[in-house]
Formats: sequence, structure tokens, C-alpha cells
Amino acid sequence: MTTIQQPLFVGSYGPDPAGWNMALPNSQFGSGTSQSNSADDLSNSPFTQMPIPNWYWSSSGGTNNYLGSSGFRDGVLIPDFRYTNASTGRIFAMNSSPKGSNSGNNTYQNTYSEMAGMISTDGGDTYTQSGISMPTQTIQNFSGSDATANDWATNGDAANPIWIIVAGFYPYNDTNQSGSSNLQIYRSTNLTTWTRVVVPADRTNFASAPSHRINQFIQGITWSVDRFVIYEGRSGAVAWSSTGLANSWSSWYMPTSGTAYWNGGGQTWESIHSNNGGSKILLVNRASSGNSPHIRSFYSSDKGQTWTSGAVIGSDNSYYRWNHINYFDGTVNVGNTSVGPGVWVVTGGRYGLGYQGRGNYEELIAYSTNGTSWTEIDVQNDMTPAELYQGNYGKFSKIVDTGRGKFIMTKGSYGTPNNYSTYQQKWYMSNNSLTDWTKFSDTPWTGTDGSTNNTGGLSHEAQKAWFFYNDRIYVGGGDGAGGAVMQDCYGRVAYHKFL
Repeated sequence: MTTIQQPLFVGSYGPDPAGWNMALPNSQFGSGTSQSNSADDLSNSPFTQMPIPNWYWSSSGGTNNYLGSSGFRDGVLIPDFRYTNASTGRIFAMNSSPKGSNSGNNTYQNTYSEMAGMISTDGGDTYTQSGISMPTQTIQNFSGSDATANDWATNGDAANPIWIIVAGFYPYNDTNQSGSSNLQIYRSTNLTTWTRVVVPADRTNFASAPSHRINQFIQGITWSVDRFVIYEGRSGAVAWSSTGLANSWSSWYMPTSGTAYWNGGGQTWESIHSNNGGSKILLVNRASSGNSPHIRSFYSSDKGQTWTSGAVIGSDNSYYRWNHINYFDGTVNVGNTSVGPGVWVVTGGRYGLGYQGRGNYEELIAYSTNGTSWTEIDVQNDMTPAELYQGNYGKFSKIVDTGRGKFIMTKGSYGTPNNYSTYQQKWYMSNNSLTDWTKFSDTPWTGTDGSTNNTGGLSHEAQKAWFFYNDRIYVGGGDGAGGAVMQDCYGRVAYHKFL
């Protein structure tokens, strides 16, 4: 395929030369972030506002003396689609398990709250916990309730909006056939008050190994016409809401042709996606526990009621991991060819045989116009700029449509291969092209010492924490490893205006 490098700007629409705005600014944390007395004492700390939950005091030299956060790997950023003015945009920010052994005081975090949330009503410049009501449950050890926010979706109805965050087991991890626990979602009609809805665990599949069904969790969710459809990450089963209100759910059923794969979740981080609220749904799933290929896509054209028998995407599927699903209503450009309208795009990485599969993987991207037959793009030879192909440790994130003739993509990059300390998050834009990109920004995260390496970052697991909204990119800082709020920019939100 011959690729044609397109100019970045068609017309005048593009990123603001002023660059990124980081919220909350360092000034709002005052002159210090050190702990004065106990782990629950903030009385002498000059904070005018807390970082986005969750946060904690972290140790340095044996004392709990700097403010830290786990960031957004297990959290979400959710925009309120009803507000279309950038200066008054509403954004809900949340992370799970806010109360740890060194967490802050109860003024900001409830000891018994499963999740900690904040809301912005000024387009992401400031956030507050005032008015936020979250479900509560005593935080236990490993077997206790799992509130990890795996995905979110909305019905997109301005008159009667519903937002759903999907999570894991409740109240304990005994979701097997003899257990009494189930699964949970969190439901809101206004992004400030959230209630728990219990979803029965999958006790239908895994008939041959019923004891292996502990630790179930809901991996993904999508909205399709008049219902939410969810995907369970252990068995690969699917269920749908009996009504659009998401208060009751169908029985779990297997859309796949393979056998249920226990512990198969967590490899396809965004596993289910509709054609932007329409009746077509794509599911990417580990469908069998043994032979290659076991990574398959399953397609439904009737809101998830019936599915195709499964298609293989690409080659060498023993190691492929398709992490993200995108759907574009219009046409997309692949080199000098226009494809569509209506295009599915999946992105991810090929895992090799190195340490945790990292030592020999490379970027992957493929597209389809029907959800069943796929064309893989040769990243090394058919994509520009050349830096998009990294090889070891390379992985693509989701692609976002601005609706203004531009696609946006972010990609983690290592200045030195396999060296975590040289990690940076870079941002690219194209003229609705999957192959011809131009970098418009390096990482938005700059620590207080000026370093941009190994700061907040954005792992491929955290794709539910960035979006395009009111002509701005919003992204939550932190890939899950945890770090300092000021130095490493964890628990912060950055945005970049487009003009």
C-alpha cells in the first residue's frame, strides 16, 4: 500500500498552540504537600482543593510525607453530553477503593465508600466532592467487594439520561455456583448521585468447573438502541438490560463458539462496543482456553440477541491482544483509499514470549466494514510517521473522532526500549486517516522538577479516562503504578483546546 502524508490542518481547525492546561494547578495544593501529624490529619496542610480521588499519604524515608495517588487506571472520566459549552461543561471523575491504610481524612473520603468521585461544572478547571453521593460498603481485604471501574456507558438521552459504571463482585468474591455473591453496576441520572444495582453472577456457564467462577467481574458495557449490553470477563458471557433503565437484567448467555475461558478477562480492555448506540455490536473476546487462534471477534446486528460464529482478526492470534474497539459512522482514509462509510477499527498490541509477554510485542491495528472480515494494517511499512512503529513495548490506544474531520490518538512511547523511566505519552492527529498521522504534542504531564519522563502517563488499560468533549481533549493522569500528585502528576486532569 502506498501512503500519502496529509497536511495536519485542513481548514483552520486544530490544537491550540498554547498547549495543555493541567487541573488542578500546583498552586491549588499550596506551598507544601507534606503530612504534619497522622495519616488522617490535614489541618495544617494548605490545600485549597484535593486531587482527584483516590489519594493517600505515601512514604519517603520511613515517614508518610508526600501526597500520592493511584491515578486513573481503575477510574473513569465521564462527560455530560447535555452541556455543549466548553466553559460550563460537566465532568465526573472517579477512582475506586478510596480508603487505604494511609488515606486522607474523612472530610474528603468516607471510610466506607467504595468509590470516591468529584464533579466539575466549569469545563474541568476545578473539581469538588460537594453534592456527590456514592454507594457505601465496608472495604475488606482481597475477598471483599470489588469496585474497580472497568468501563462506562450512557444512553445518550438528553431528556432521561442514564450513566452506568460497571465493576466487579459484591459483597464478596464467592460468585461461583455455590456462592451467594453477585456482580454490581453503579447507576446515575445526573452524574452526582450514584446507586448500586446488583446483577446476578453467571452461574450458567462453566458447568465443567463450577468452583472456578469466583472473582467474576463485568468487563465492558455498551448502549444499543434501547438497552445496555454487558460482558462478563471470566466466562465471556453476555447479558442485556430488560429495560433501558438498567434495573433488571437477562440471564447470561454465551455468544462465542469457543468454550468459556476462566480468568480470560483483562486482556481485551474494551471488549464490547455498539455502532455508536445503534443495533450493531462488536465483541472481541478470548473464546477458548487452549489452541490458537483464540482471540476472535463476534458480531451482532440485532442488539446482541444473535451473534456470528466468530472471526479471526489478523494472524498469529496466540499472542494478539485487541485492546480497543472504535466505530466511525463516516468514511476513513487508509493510505490513498477511502473506506466506508461505517468502519470498525480495533487497536492493541502483539504479545510475545518475553517477560509477561512484553519482551517481543508490537503495535496492531485492523479495520472492517462489516464486523466479520478484517484487514490488518502494516504498521511498520504503511503508517507515518515512522516513530509510530516502536516494536518492543509498542501498543496502540483507542482512536477518537473529533467530528470535525480529525482523528486523535495517543500512544505511549519509550525513549529507550524497555526502560520505564523514559516513558512518555505522545499525541497524534490525522485527517480521518488510520495511516497518516502527525504528532501535535508530547506528554501533557510535567512534574514540579520539569521532568516529563515516567510521570502521569496513560496505560492502555486507562482508555476510559480520556475523551474529546466540547472541542477539548481531557485525560486523567496515572497509569496505575501510583505516584506523587505534584511531582508525577497522578490524580490530575489535563485538557487541550482545539480551535
